[in-house]
Amino acid sequence: MPHVRGLPPAVLIFLCLIAPFAWGKEVFHAPTPEELAMTGYPAAPGAHAVILEWDHRQDDTDAWESEYFRIKIFDRDAAKYADIELPYLGGGSSWIRRLEARTIHPDGKIIPFDGKTYDKVIVKSSRLAFMARTFTLPDVQPGSILEYFYVRASSGRNSFPTHWVLQRELPVLKETVWFSPLKSIPSYYTHAGLPPGTALKQEVAYYELTLENMPAAEAEPFSPPEGNTNARIDFYYKHRDIDYAHYWEQVSARHAAMIAVELSDSRLIRKTAVELTAGASTPDEKLRRIYARVQQIRNVTYEPSRTDREQDCESDNVDSALKNGCGRRVQLNRLFVSLARAAGLDAYVVEASTRDDRFFAKQVPDYSQLDREIALVVIDGREHFYDPATPMTPFGILPWEVTGVPGMKLVKGAGVFVGLPHLVPTDAIVRRKADLRIDGDVVKGSVTIAFIGEEALQQRLARRNDDEATVRKAIEELVKTWLPEGSSVKLTSLGSMRSGEEPLTAGLDVELGNAGSTAGSRMLLPLSIFTAASRNPFAVSERRHDIYFRYERQAEDEVVLAMPDGYTVESLPPVRELNLGGLAFRNSWSREGNAVTFKRTFTVNTLLIDKANHERVRQFYDTSLAADQESIILKH
Repeated sequence: MPHVRGLPPAVLIFLCLIAPFAWGKEVFHAPTPEELAMTGYPAAPGAHAVILEWDHRQDDTDAWESEYFRIKIFDRDAAKYADIELPYLGGGSSWIRRLEARTIHPDGKIIPFDGKTYDKVIVKSSRLAFMARTFTLPDVQPGSILEYFYVRASSGRNSFPTHWVLQRELPVLKETVWFSPLKSIPSYYTHAGLPPGTALKQEVAYYELTLENMPAAEAEPFSPPEGNTNARIDFYYKHRDIDYAHYWEQVSARHAAMIAVELSDSRLIRKTAVELTAGASTPDEKLRRIYARVQQIRNVTYEPSRTDREQDCESDNVDSALKNGCGRRVQLNRLFVSLARAAGLDAYVVEASTRDDRFFAKQVPDYSQLDREIALVVIDGREHFYDPATPMTPFGILPWEVTGVPGMKLVKGAGVFVGLPHLVPTDAIVRRKADLRIDGDVVKGSVTIAFIGEEALQQRLARRNDDEATVRKAIEELVKTWLPEGSSVKLTSLGSMRSGEEPLTAGLDVELGNAGSTAGSRMLLPLSIFTAASRNPFAVSERRHDIYFRYERQAEDEVVLAMPDGYTVESLPPVRELNLGGLAFRNSWSREGNAVTFKRTFTVNTLLIDKANHERVRQFYDTSLAADQESIILKH
């Protein structure tokens, strides 16, 4: 239990009074015979469990929220739902005030939870620790009902937006949402994905919504972010000092003024800018030097949890981040802008909207949608965007989640919306080459991989805190997922995992499993080995959501097969070429001397395809995968 010493007396009094809140003293209720006898849920065949009831309540005035769950377990695969994590903010900001839990067996026997709970750190920064209270419900077996209830209390009233996603991993038979906003601030809500005919009940003091038979949040392959596909309700406050008819102009002006104070024109900044750019003849060369210097600074935002002293690194502003060689991402981005300005360049902070969780909605006056800072520099009248505060990001490339999105360019006394550029396929390339030979009944050889641009960045970010052994194993496992089933892979070389300006390369020795087939004196061998395990992600005949690719990309494959003595090429497959505009595929075959070369290019040049075009996309993938399976015919 997190300690609460030092809280004000009013909060301590609140702790004593919170227990008998709207729920009353008794929360749990006896299961019905029908619930005890359930062995499945007809609306979701194959579901391992179902949520019988989910009740979520929040009171911003009295600073508490609660959740109540009753989960029916159908088989042993659902035992994982007995492991519970209840999130809260550490340091006395919030805490789990009340917790009750029990297991009910199919015969009605009740097993109360009276075991230990544990607190673990999920994410820790210098100022906040996101924690979780964890425990495991006892004696869970197929047919059990898991029931638990908790209250999370806060040390202060909440005036921030509240976002509730109404769909979970499991179907929900009955769901209740209850929200009591602050009385002193006008509130409103938006919603998306609610069942037809469903309406949010609004009373004087609260909002309430009851839903039945909510389907599970089952994501389709290549779906838009869950924030745009799942049913949800979002509550907002209207602060009286903001003119909501001019919301974005007014709030961005405030942010511009605040960040202008955070930028630095100190003697240290000017001196460093002069030293870094000495001898540079062009703005681009100056920026590259400044960018490289900022990227060298230890970025604690991307480090695993540390002690407060290590995490804070004693860097509270732009100057201290430069002086101490460490800082958080906002400090590093502002350091880059400060140094660029000190070098005589026209540089700005841009607050961008990320699209990994939800798409930006300008009609919703919620500035927290602009949740990432990047930098903009104007050179010869053209705007160029940079992200020096994401480790290992190549110069001039943005991480995919801030490409093709709106951003707020903060200028003196105002903010101006700008559009951040899209990636092009050549900004994100996976280049794979195999040199193979036939050795008896086995096909073996060497493979070289190059991740370029965005693809290298994503690989490095995903493994930034792993040790070398873990990284090497992860690369081997990744390559193994591409190759025919039963293949063996051994990493022989690996390029730098820390350099953002060069491709990430890997060399491997491979032995292919089930690579080809023989018929008499002939061998049939497909050479598209890097797509041997691929399946059509759009194979189903109907699609619920639009098709969403996170970023534009390109895969370039080359496979060279050296034939042993006694083999000749009897035939090669025809060249295949497909082009849907946003998707393109091409392969080719050639032979020279005793070698056959196969080349393949697959390009994604779009982010979103309307679900009305699902059938065309499905056929595109079917045709390209069929081309990948075509074989050369060798005669012995």
